[in-house]
Amino acid sequence: MKRIKTENHARMKSAVLNALMTVSIEGPDIEAVDFGKMVDAWHQEKPRRTVF
Repeated sequence: MKRIKTENHARMKSAVLNALMTVSIEGPDIEAVDFGKMVDAWHQEKPRRTVF
C-alpha cells in the first residue's frame, strides 16, 4: 500500500485506492506490459497536443 498511496496521493478516495491495489496485486508483471501499445491507444482515443 505504501507504493500506491504516497504523500502526493494522500487524498485518494478509497474506491480509487482499492482499484489501484487490485491492479498492483493481480495485474501483469511490468516486463509483460507493452507501453508503446498503451501510449498509441491513449493517443488515438481523442485528439491530443503532444510536445516532445
